[in-house]
Amino acid sequence: MRIKNTFHRKTGIRLFILWNTLAIFSSIVTLIFMGIMNWDVFTPKDSLQSILALENFVEKQAPIAMMLQYAAPFISIFIAGVIYYIPLLLAKDSPKNLNIIIKRILDLPAFSFLVTLSGWGVSAGIQLITFFSFKIEAEIFYVVILIRGIVPLLTGLLIGILVYYSVDFMNQIWIIPQYFSSGEILQVKKTSRFSIRSRFFIFLLATSTLPLIFLNVMTLSLTNEYKTTLFYSLFFLFIAVLITLFLSRTFKDPLTRMDLATHAIQNGNYDEKIDVLTEDELGRLANSLNTMSQGLKERDSIKETFGRVVDPSVRDHLLNGNINLGGEYYTATVLFTDIRNFTTISEQLPADKLVEMLNRYFSVITSAIIEEGGLVNKFIGDAVLALFGVPIVNETHAQQAIRAAEKILLGQDKLNQQFKRENLPQMKSGIGIHTGQLIAGNIGSDARMEFTAIGDTVNVAARLESSSKKIGKDLIFSEETRNAHPDSERFKRLGTIRVKGRTEKLTIYTI
Repeated sequence: MRIKNTFHRKTGIRLFILWNTLAIFSSIVTLIFMGIMNWDVFTPKDSLQSILALENFVEKQAPIAMMLQYAAPFISIFIAGVIYYIPLLLAKDSPKNLNIIIKRILDLPAFSFLVTLSGWGVSAGIQLITFFSFKIEAEIFYVVILIRGIVPLLTGLLIGILVYYSVDFMNQIWIIPQYFSSGEILQVKKTSRFSIRSRFFIFLLATSTLPLIFLNVMTLSLTNEYKTTLFYSLFFLFIAVLITLFLSRTFKDPLTRMDLATHAIQNGNYDEKIDVLTEDELGRLANSLNTMSQGLKERDSIKETFGRVVDPSVRDHLLNGNINLGGEYYTATVLFTDIRNFTTISEQLPADKLVEMLNRYFSVITSAIIEEGGLVNKFIGDAVLALFGVPIVNETHAQQAIRAAEKILLGQDKLNQQFKRENLPQMKSGIGIHTGQLIAGNIGSDARMEFTAIGDTVNVAARLESSSKKIGKDLIFSEETRNAHPDSERFKRLGTIRVKGRTEKLTIYTI
């Protein structure tokens, strides 16, 4: 798994410090707010003196418990944080540990929320246990439960949501872009990530639901007219839920369709179209994805067509940027094959029938060459030039060429049996093979070029094919090809011949 930068121990320490700062600072601000808040206004006047007396009494009788209630959120955050951050603080360089680190980072917002809520829950529990360990008057019983129990829980829930979004924002602007932006986070399974709709409802909870619950709790402790406040609160909350539901759908549904479309495109299905339903950024994104899909479809169509006109290996070679004029030296094997007496055959058949026969013949030849890893370089009338070891270099080019020749001859015999049943002329071909050094590359002009091979090796292969008819063999190859084959002892030596363009005689072999 490749990442931009290595997630090391110092990064884990910095992240731990920053995370603690975010979580603890949020709780400190909340405690300060709760400390300066005038709780007296939320207490019925007839119960005010009883509440104040109880507060002073508990602070004197149980000072440690009162201090512990304020420290509980911070102690919980720090201890849980140390345990959770152990893999990040160690940051061992191994794929398994890297997956653990990524999972911990992705789960960090949800973990932060749970730790914060738990800390405030412990605080609420300590307060209730402390206060109820003393005698409480009946008229202020429910007020203590509301202020010392429910209010801290609501506060923890709200601060937990704030910390969740703060840590999630920190992940998106720092940790993930810096270390895991190449798609690693999508490979980690079973993380506590929320959907877009869930995030909208969490937003609703923090901005509408919790404030309304808080106000209703305070109203309940203040007066007996809480029913009217509760009614209006539920009404506005209902409206807020509907708005959030519709708003989340306007984001979730288009993004879901885009997600399905991109998966289809990834799998090669470019016919999947996205409906453009809005004129905003989502609509423009959907239109861009449709345009991209169409462009990819056209690209693949051109690439597939290009691969039929030239060999796929040459196509890929050119598409990788090798489009400049010039060539490179290769040690390779050249196979040249030509139909014997083709002129006579062409005189016997109409043009369309001749082309049909020729295409069937070429199908046999090209299949054999491609199966053995060769390059069908060009068709020259009724002849075929094939290269082995070009442009993809390999050490078995001689073996590939001879195996391809054997398959050509076998396929040719089967094809001629079909021609015989159809009362068509027989097609016999000669094959010449030679191994040596050649130059292969883009040859031509800036306006028109082709990938081909030139040199003495190509010429000798063509001359050997021409000589095969005189010798009476369908296949002959040079001593250079024979020596490059690991099983050279099984080949039959035919003698020596002189070919055009060569002063020295060639020793030739056959299978």
